[in-house]
Amino acid sequence: MGFVYPQGIILAPDKYDALLHSVERDCKVLESFGIMDYSLLLGVHNIDQAIRERAEVSEAIRERAEVSEAIRERAEVSEAIRERAEVSEAIRERAEVSGGRRYSHSGQWWMGGVVNVHIVGVVI
Repeated sequence: MGFVYPQGIILAPDKYDALLHSVERDCKVLESFGIMDYSLLLGVHNIDQAIRERAEVSEAIRERAEVSEAIRERAEVSEAIRERAEVSEAIRERAEVSGGRRYSHSGQWWMGGVVNVHIVGVVI
């Protein structure tokens, strides 16, 4: 159990009347069945606490979404780096097969050594 209210709880007049009416009605039903013992279980909903808890949950969800987005972005960067490495390897292999010559963007041959490609990696 969480809270104990030694001073009692404060209810709006309409809530008090509804609670009292419900207890009186329950007592009459129990009395008609010859039941003498009666216990009351009262749930108290702390609205301020509920608002705080809801805000904390919303914040946790937002943070989890941000982390998921960061992980997705890092995966995309890793994939791009992997693809660049594959392209670089293909260029190196093509340069070796062509006897050290490679194509320019215009499709003309020129002499050169093995293509030197630098890849910048990102550590995740």
